[in-house]
Amino acid sequence: MKIITFYSYKGGVGRTMCLANIAVLLAKWGHKILMVDWDLEAPGLERYFVAENFNGKGQNTTTGIDLKIVKEKSGLIDLLTERKKDGWKEALISIPIPDAREPLHFISAGRRDDDYFKRVRDFNVETFYSKKKGGQYIENLRQSWWNAYDFILIDSRTGVSEINGISTIQMPNLIVLLFTATNQSFEGALDIAYRSTAAQQKLPYDRGKLLFLPILSRLESTTELELTNTWVNHFAENLTEIYKYWLPTLNSRVTPDEFLKMTKIPHVPYYTFGEKLAVIKDGTFDPSSMGYAYEGIASLIANKLERVEEFVEKREIYIGSSPQKSTDLIKQVKKHIGNQEIIPAIEALEVYFKSIDSRQDLNILIMLKARYKRLLEDFYTARMHRDEFYLELDKIMLEVLNRADTLDDLFLNTGRTLSQAIKPKIKNT
Repeated sequence: MKIITFYSYKGGVGRTMCLANIAVLLAKWGHKILMVDWDLEAPGLERYFVAENFNGKGQNTTTGIDLKIVKEKSGLIDLLTERKKDGWKEALISIPIPDAREPLHFISAGRRDDDYFKRVRDFNVETFYSKKKGGQYIENLRQSWWNAYDFILIDSRTGVSEINGISTIQMPNLIVLLFTATNQSFEGALDIAYRSTAAQQKLPYDRGKLLFLPILSRLESTTELELTNTWVNHFAENLTEIYKYWLPTLNSRVTPDEFLKMTKIPHVPYYTFGEKLAVIKDGTFDPSSMGYAYEGIASLIANKLERVEEFVEKREIYIGSSPQKSTDLIKQVKKHIGNQEIIPAIEALEVYFKSIDSRQDLNILIMLKARYKRLLEDFYTARMHRDEFYLELDKIMLEVLNRADTLDDLFLNTGRTLSQAIKPKIKNT
């Protein structure tokens, strides 16, 4: 499940905002991400990534995107019109993200010169497929992106159009269906789901089952609880066919209405002004925040809609122990150890255990931190022999790593003890 299209039948549901925030989270978790602005008639995904949205956040000083580069660089409509082999690589725009090892990669809707909208109007999907081998070009493009990235996030146009058919039929493995609490928004999104499923089955290319992740957006659930429950129950009853391929409802405590509530995106008036990233500005810890909602959706995507029961029953454990976060934590701790940064290594684990509310592990880490500080003091004041220091240091670090089973491979892969790994960094005294 690599290619994910974000679709909404009506505008104003926060589709582009959702994609942008989830892209940031996935990048922070260590994934290679490509974003594609497929909304040719109303492009603008890049505006969520201007530098001021990142100012003062993280360790990177150069972050964000230069809108002038977006206007000058070729994009999707240029790729579809010119059909150059590997032309997509020339269209890539790199967006540095604070505290992410890899920048986001972005392909805009197209070069914003005076002829942009003429190129969009002149592009004929039927001619593209029937006379210009467009189907094979899209398939080659899809395979190239598949090989190069962990996830490809596509921002599709609202409503129904021929250009949308490419992003909702030939491209995706998963469609994130965003809708608000209106019949127009919901029924339109549901109709696209059924149309896309039927159309993809007719493609002359191998595809697995096209899956859908319905997301109820802009929901005001704090003041209208009874009305919220009525609408959620109505939506859940009509989503049975959509959910049945991955949501374990049989002999399970998971119900569609409960799942909809857990994945809903709340309405926060502040974010109706401008283009801001909630996961950067507010973080992901407040259950009533948009960042918290985006984190849940991102974790479901990262885990390929697997172990959904755990997401519902133990959300923080599901997110905190998911593969991408564990891998990121392992690399972070290993880097700290290699640089003789024992305290930062312990503190990285503290953040992890706070996220899953493991107080026992947190208390042990606090004691280990104090023990390590005393060990350093004894060593640098010559009250302890070097060999004795390394032996005790190994004990401390092994206890730290034993707080999380996923970190065992830090030293199993190298066959070296931790003290051997950091010994060159210890100052001679």
